[in-house]
Amino acid sequence: MSQKGVKSIAEQTRQMGGYDKIVAKSAESLKQKRSILAETEKAYKQNTKQLNENIKGLNGQKSAIGSLMTSKKAEIQALESANAGLNKNSQAYKDNVKAIQWTQNEYKGLQKQHDEVSKSILSNESALNRESAAYNSAKSAVANASQQYKTLAQNQKAIVGMEKALNLQDVGESWQKAGQSIDAITKPIQLASVALAAGGVASAKFAIDFEDNFANVKKTVDGTEPQLEKVRQGIIDLTTTGIDGRNAIPQTTAQLTELAATGGQLGIATDEIVNFTETMAQMNTATNLNGAEGAAILAKFMNVTGTEQREVRNLGSAIVDLGNHSATTEADIASMALRLGRTGTVVGISAQDVLGYSTALSSLGIDAEAGGSAVSRTWTKLQNAVSQGGEDFRQFF
Repeated sequence: MSQKGVKSIAEQTRQMGGYDKIVAKSAESLKQKRSILAETEKAYKQNTKQLNENIKGLNGQKSAIGSLMTSKKAEIQALESANAGLNKNSQAYKDNVKAIQWTQNEYKGLQKQHDEVSKSILSNESALNRESAAYNSAKSAVANASQQYKTLAQNQKAIVGMEKALNLQDVGESWQKAGQSIDAITKPIQLASVALAAGGVASAKFAIDFEDNFANVKKTVDGTEPQLEKVRQGIIDLTTTGIDGRNAIPQTTAQLTELAATGGQLGIATDEIVNFTETMAQMNTATNLNGAEGAAILAKFMNVTGTEQREVRNLGSAIVDLGNHSATTEADIASMALRLGRTGTVVGISAQDVLGYSTALSSLGIDAEAGGSAVSRTWTKLQNAVSQGGEDFRQFF
């Protein structure tokens, strides 16, 4: 790297309080991740021990039940074989028929137990896999943070030396004193982070902060490494170049990762996380349906009404349009819609109609909690009256 490039980096780090702070923050992040790993490892050992014991015990039960089932099946076959040579009107034949029926009932009961134990085994095995995944994720986070800190720290002396040189009044003299430090800065510094490769430590800080924030997304969004990488790049693109020809969103990656994490927590599919995040961010900018709370309301509404997740952009546009053409706000519409959504779905009212009712009610100043409960009760009564008929139905007309 040229001296001009080194000087540019040092000037930026001085404005941020010094390169030492960036390294210190990386060290603190590594410390936190090691602490999380220690706790995760402790829980992993305890939980996996218990889960393995559960699985072992359940497998023992399954084997014992299987043996009983084999025995009962043999009894049934023996009784059926015995009846083959008996007169159907004889008492012995009738007694055997009763015994067969009794044993068959016992067999069915054992089969049910066998199925339940099998399900419990699968449940424990799934829990075991989740424990392993969480532990491996924590180890990976520590390894990445450790490598990041190591790369930053190995260039610390050279960068700090340059900062001190630029702080001297006689820049010419300072360059001479810092010459050896400058010579030490070569390719490794370009590998410290995306920022250093681009010639700006401000971006290095951005990268560190972003990875810390994106760790929260990984906790709630269940996906493969390629899927998570696509989500990661999508969030970065939202704040820089935009996606599919749409403009970049004037929000920080911290705000966007919060929205993405909320979406994952509430069941938004991994492939739809970026689309959901972009829609909510745009609504944050244009409406009063803000932040993680707004994202949670919209995601819950989609869940209770069965709205397909790929339709989130259309849903957001509909709420914005209703807010622009009525005497209410988007937040009030969404809150009322969430209250009405579950009952509306049960009685056959579409998500679009629920939004219409919600707009009308909130435009009248009706509170979402009280109004939503009252209307839901009315819908339920009407649904029951229609299904049962009689006086209950006629009272509505």
